[in-house]
Amino acid sequence: MSFHIGDEVMHLEELWGHPVKMDFIFFRTDEMLGYLDEAGFDVEEALERDPYPDVEYPSRRAYILAVRRFKT
Repeated sequence: MSFHIGDEVMHLEELWGHPVKMDFIFFRTDEMLGYLDEAGFDVEEALERDPYPDVEYPSRRAYILAVRRFKT
């Protein structure tokens, strides 16, 4: 999974010149790791990165690779 890192909700009324009503919800990495564990996933890798300057919205990103635990 991937997501923007933070605690905010960003509301937009315009995107790329078009009217919209859209909310973007940011998450903390530790919060998402907890949700994955509760849902029965094992995290294989988690990383965070800075945004690419002048290309992306200026927020950090997180990427998590997780696999479903199997009951034996």
